[in-house]
Amino acid sequence: LCAGVIASRYEDVRHLLTTALHSNRYRVYESEDLGGVQLTGATVPVLATLIGVARSLRGAGVGIHAMVLSRGLEEAGRLALAMGFDPMTFVGLAGVGDLVAAQALPGHPSYQAGEALAKDDRSQGPEALARALVRLASAKRVELPLIGALVAIYDGMDPLEAVQLLMARAPTREHQR
Repeated sequence: LCAGVIASRYEDVRHLLTTALHSNRYRVYESEDLGGVQLTGATVPVLATLIGVARSLRGAGVGIHAMVLSRGLEEAGRLALAMGFDPMTFVGLAGVGDLVAAQALPGHPSYQAGEALAKDDRSQGPEALARALVRLASAKRVELPLIGALVAIYDGMDPLEAVQLLMARAPTREHQR
């Protein structure tokens, strides 16, 4: 049993695909936010990798896992808003739903890439996606501290140092728009 999101600007396309795919084993939700759903598709593997890194750190508990998941989706929502997409897409099935599924599977490629990255193996994972998201955010003047930390780790920064730098950031509001 699972669910998915059909995203299109065109109601008739959404309706046609929903009718074709929806069943008692596969639930379909519709979204007009095609760009937002596409952005979640780029963001989720990056955040799942960062969760894999964080969970591999000595002494790290579920708190850091929860922080990366929730704050990462908040960061992505700010980028979505700056791009004219709906930030609520990131708290729906395409965002939080996909990220929860990705990090819950021990064999998920992005999560495994994060575990490998924590052991200094930079040969796998969504490095190009992370870099592209940081460039896009920079062009839109949106700060992505978590995704930027992952890029820094790919550039050779020790994962524990990256986490310490994140934790040392000045306090801020939870939701920034």
